[in-house]
Amino acid sequence: MDAYIYNQNLQALSQTGHIELVHQLESVELTDNEEFLVSKGSAETYVLKVKNSSGRYISLNSAYNPFKEAKEITSHLDYEVNRSIFAVIGVGMGYHLLEILEHINEKSVIFAIEENIKILKNLLHYVDFSEQIKDRKIVFICGKYEENSPLFGQLSTWMKTYILNILSIQAVVLPVKDLLYIRYCKNVLKYMDDLRDTIRFTMGNDLDDTIIGIENNIQNLPHVIKNPGFKQFLEKYKSIYKGKPAIIIASGPSLDKNIHLLKEAQGKALLLACDGSMESLKKHNIIPDAVGSVERIMLTYEAFYKGKEFPNDTVLVAPAVVRPEIFKTFKTKTLGLFKNEPIGQYFNKMALDKGVVFSGASVAHQLMGIAVALGADPIILVGQDLAYSKDGVSHVNEAAVKEKVDVSKVSLYVKDIYGDEIPTTFVWKQFKQIYEEFIRAMNINVIDATEGGAYIEGTKVMTLREVIDTYCKESLPKFRELVDSLSVDDEYITKAYMNSLKLLIKLAKKYYLLYEKCNKSKKLNEQAQKLLKKGIDTDEELDQVYDALDYTEYKIVRYIKRHPELSMFFQYPIMVAVSKVNELGTEITFDVLEKNLNIHVELMNTIQLYSQRVISVLNEGFFYIKNNAIADIKDGDRGLIESIHLPVYLEKFGGNYDN
Repeated sequence: MDAYIYNQNLQALSQTGHIELVHQLESVELTDNEEFLVSKGSAETYVLKVKNSSGRYISLNSAYNPFKEAKEITSHLDYEVNRSIFAVIGVGMGYHLLEILEHINEKSVIFAIEENIKILKNLLHYVDFSEQIKDRKIVFICGKYEENSPLFGQLSTWMKTYILNILSIQAVVLPVKDLLYIRYCKNVLKYMDDLRDTIRFTMGNDLDDTIIGIENNIQNLPHVIKNPGFKQFLEKYKSIYKGKPAIIIASGPSLDKNIHLLKEAQGKALLLACDGSMESLKKHNIIPDAVGSVERIMLTYEAFYKGKEFPNDTVLVAPAVVRPEIFKTFKTKTLGLFKNEPIGQYFNKMALDKGVVFSGASVAHQLMGIAVALGADPIILVGQDLAYSKDGVSHVNEAAVKEKVDVSKVSLYVKDIYGDEIPTTFVWKQFKQIYEEFIRAMNINVIDATEGGAYIEGTKVMTLREVIDTYCKESLPKFRELVDSLSVDDEYITKAYMNSLKLLIKLAKKYYLLYEKCNKSKKLNEQAQKLLKKGIDTDEELDQVYDALDYTEYKIVRYIKRHPELSMFFQYPIMVAVSKVNELGTEITFDVLEKNLNIHVELMNTIQLYSQRVISVLNEGFFYIKNNAIADIKDGDRGLIESIHLPVYLEKFGGNYDN
């Protein structure tokens, strides 16, 4: 063992974001260790033997020729894939890692995943990976596959970091005949596969839908500015619901079983209702403390709000991304907040920090974000089936949007709370996984009292009767009265409007600069295409082709990644472009270069089209906010608003995106 090598590796890990892993490594000692043995093999190689569950030592690598063995167990890997994640499970003595590093292409990465932190620490004393760690060619991840393990957080962090690589995950496992190791490999790979699906699901693929979200945020800004914010509520009443029960009421078919019991919980638990459950609650004369909404489309308003009256005691706690008609449905004070994602965070800055909340991908996720922020404990789920009933029913009886399917034709199943297989959909399965990731990351106490539906890992299953008898014993302050006690002063309103106008201009400038960068990229691309058609005669001409390709990646894609509000918008078309480039392989020919340039042009056209559309929306939004500000603020402050002008180049630029 070499302390110098270990310190070099540890320093590299610290410099590249492996902070949690460094703490793990430093927390264990290798002295007097019986879990594994390191011995000399042939030709100055090392053999790692690990004690298995039966107490026997088994070898993790060949004692005779570990280099040859490493070639054999990695021979199936396709190094021609432009961007790949090589998921290596079990680090052993690192021979297979070194073999992959010899052949890995420029944009691929190794995820070296190890269950036992001592085995990883041992390896880092023998093999110097410091340069490869700093070059981001290898990422080390460690943890057992069990509840509250650091494994999940590390995998989630690194898969999101290497989001452009997740389309190609290639696995490498050691030739070890041990059931526990095989089970670990199977669980980790399935988790990575599911996490990839969830990341892609939450990424979204509809740019027009994202623009609708931006429009809605702008339209709702005046309402949010003039109403209390969720952060303001937390600052004044930060502990009032801490340690108190909160019940999230979804609209799954199991809600019909136990909805009547919620009447007993009213006033003794914070009742947070998904908008789809409101008609069922109304039928049973149950008034929730708050109702949430998260969808940005008109259909949500028409299904759950249009023509409906909501109890005055129920507070709307919807992020500003929803349809403005939803806010107008409520004549009482609402709590202003934004989704905890880049565009929502940017609009939250505009409104001088009303508060951001985890919103996941569903209204129930958003309400869990509310409950967690309030410190509620336990958080109880009801009506959260995330699956069809045995009869193929999708929602509670009174739901405005529901369906009944032939379950024999459903192809996707998940385990229910009893361990049986029940039919679900891809979307519901993703909702389930988002719950599980959030519960695991936040380490919160969640009880599933749905009494049916999919089993959500990390929850404790109880009946609603048991929940009410155990937790709903004390009267709680009325949420509506607390919200109504909050006020918004004139000075804040003026500052928020001014800040909103300035940040709208700043955001439009980012899109304008991006548009101009795309123009330059297309000019370089056109020159490169001409050179390829003419025929490349010199190294300088070939360099021009590479310069055109590099400009897209280093000046445009990286510019987008530096600005989260741009990255969130364009990550899907970038992912599509990367996928197309990956299909070209790593062999460089003039034909491959031409196809690569064509993919870049297609991406530039998409970015320019939607940059223009966003600028147009922001331009219109600027004048909408300015007019509302002039109407809402005191006479003496109107000059401050009137002095803020949209730059002429932006005003002219944004209006002709359809030409």
